[in-house]
Amino acid sequence: MNILSVISEKIKGSVLFNGTVGGTGDAKGIKPAGSNGVVILIAVTMANAADLVLSLVTADDADGTTPIALTEVVPVFLENVRQASDAKAYTFTDADSVNLLAFAVPSILIPTDKYLCLSFANSNDANIISAIALDDVYQETGEA
Repeated sequence: MNILSVISEKIKGSVLFNGTVGGTGDAKGIKPAGSNGVVILIAVTMANAADLVLSLVTADDADGTTPIALTEVVPVFLENVRQASDAKAYTFTDADSVNLLAFAVPSILIPTDKYLCLSFANSNDANIISAIALDDVYQETGEA
């Protein structure tokens, strides 16, 4: 059996947003390669009561060109607690709070040659988004 020596052998991480202000909508994504699935982990600081809507889309490139909403809902975790309902979008509404959100996207929902993107609509410049994509690329080799 092979033992993973470092986590990067199993998970490939990519920064999507690094302290981006939520005032102007944007989308960023990754193109999974041989993935078992992707977790998009988002830290949101809400310093203004203007809603911040985060959505999962597939697109033609990492900048979210020609976005198409996911066809199915996926598990959503808020502060490490799975939400009662799966979704493909989440709306933050609370002012002056910090929240940790995760979308768990199975690879079967990401069409071949498409990017999985996190998209957000216009909100307020005081609302800050940091997000990373964790792509599970580990494959069993069957070696002893």
